[in-house]
Amino acid sequence: MTFAEVEDRYRTLRQRFDAGALSEADFKARLEDLMIEDGQGRWWIIGYETGQWYVREGEQWVPGAPPLDTEHSAKGQVKHTAPRTSRRWTRWLGLAAGLLGLAGVIVAGIVLWPRSSLTIGSALISPQDGMVTVYVPAGEFMMGAAPDSAAKIAPSETPLHRVRLDAFWIDRTEVTNAMFARFLARTNYKPMAVRHYTWNFAAEAWELNAGADWQHPHGSDSNITGLDQHPVVQVAWEDARTYCAWAGRRLPTEAEWEKAARGTDQYKYPWDNGNLASHLLNSVDVNVSEINKANRDLNDGYRFTAPVGSYLDGASPYGILDMAGNVWEWVADFFDDSYYKVSPLSNPPGPSSGFQHGARGGSWISDFGDVRTTARIGTDPFNGAEDLGFRCALDAR
Repeated sequence: MTFAEVEDRYRTLRQRFDAGALSEADFKARLEDLMIEDGQGRWWIIGYETGQWYVREGEQWVPGAPPLDTEHSAKGQVKHTAPRTSRRWTRWLGLAAGLLGLAGVIVAGIVLWPRSSLTIGSALISPQDGMVTVYVPAGEFMMGAAPDSAAKIAPSETPLHRVRLDAFWIDRTEVTNAMFARFLARTNYKPMAVRHYTWNFAAEAWELNAGADWQHPHGSDSNITGLDQHPVVQVAWEDARTYCAWAGRRLPTEAEWEKAARGTDQYKYPWDNGNLASHLLNSVDVNVSEINKANRDLNDGYRFTAPVGSYLDGASPYGILDMAGNVWEWVADFFDDSYYKVSPLSNPPGPSSGFQHGARGGSWISDFGDVRTTARIGTDPFNGAEDLGFRCALDAR
């Protein structure tokens, strides 16, 4: 059996499982039966949730790109053909193994701990939703910003202050439509957003849209066909919180989110203190040129959201993607624009109460001011918007 044939079997089993024709236990057992040896003494398996290849190294299964399949042509010559998923996962695995220094994974619900101590960029793969989570070590960083009207620093971002955080894990990208759909299918959860907002391009203003929801992000005449790997949007804060709990994680605090985005060098943007560029993020550009604030010198390739992880050069110091632009991201904290003035030094939890929850990162409709690592807004927890999604975090134990 070739790697390509195993992938075909996986897709068939996945379809049967998603349709309810195959139990979870049977699905996992059949995948174990599809382990394949590559002729060099190495065993490979496809991950239950992710569809990615893993190779056995000692006592661990670690992500990898399988070797080329070998087939004999009619002329008796050897012909090499790449596995069908290798192209799809080359960039993902390359970043995970290189930029992230992937040290351990979770496969079929079993935690395979790293062989060495955790370091910046160590990563795990969630068994529940297949998300790559990235390790952020404990330590101090400078949160917020000093007042600067020219840089569009809002009062809510001030003052610049020192924060000490315990170590944590955070999702490498935003949660996708495919992940959210699987969560709903398995839990029968009903999304709780009661107001959905979309951008009125003619009026250049946000407006309520009764026809919008997570499956119709821009209104009743839109859909998410072909957008499986785009970030889910039009979700309420409670939807995000419940998803993260189901996945065995939680929403990040504002402090965790900001450290993950800027590192310890007070970066203005996740990549550095430089300017915006088309290969770094999805922001307001020529694709929405009818918006007055659009930067028509930029072309990120998308009018609305982009597939998660599209801008590898825009990674944060920890190798985390999409921390600037694409969609705003819910955080755990209540929002208070003066909280930084009373925030504790260690593990600030945010205000104890409030009417809004925070969101960070900016979106596809944001300019340079809103995609800075310190930019923050507050939003009604029952609101959804076509540029508002989330990612999850996890305590490091």
